[in-house]
Amino acid sequence: MIPTRVARRYARALAEYTFPRQEHGVVNDELRALAEVFRETPLLGEVFANPVIPRAQKERLLQTLIERTGVGRTTATFLHLLLRNYRVQHLEAIARAFAEEVDRRLGIVNVEVRTARPLPDDERQQLHRRLEELTGKTVRLREIVDERLLGGVQARVDSEVYDGSLDARLEALRRQLLR
Repeated sequence: MIPTRVARRYARALAEYTFPRQEHGVVNDELRALAEVFRETPLLGEVFANPVIPRAQKERLLQTLIERTGVGRTTATFLHLLLRNYRVQHLEAIARAFAEEVDRRLGIVNVEVRTARPLPDDERQQLHRRLEELTGKTVRLREIVDERLLGGVQARVDSEVYDGSLDARLEALRRQLLR
């Protein structure tokens, strides 16, 4: 597995190239699609990781992959760079890191919201606005219904958790009563 910092280094370098050219959206979509191909066909990653397979064969395979997926010049050049640096097999991690870098540069934060039941639209919109005020960024919500919660909302922004669940309130009350 590729270290996260290495994947981020490739992602930052690609972002430095694509943002001034306004290509980050297209490249992000292409890398996401290619990562899906690698996920669906694990043999691809194994071939690129195998030191016994000659580089010329890997180059032909990569070129075939580029032609079949129809990726643009920037993405194709980036893939050839990954091949030269023995990193193609780590495309999924690099694509994920690039998507995170694009979001960071665009001021988008992914927030995971857990609720006991699906939120009605008005509550979802209100929560969305409140989280944008709280973070100062554009929020992309991912809702998860967690039936173990008694009620309320838990929101995870990066590594920080905002716990407005009934479970947390009851636990705080319990601790207060035990003092």
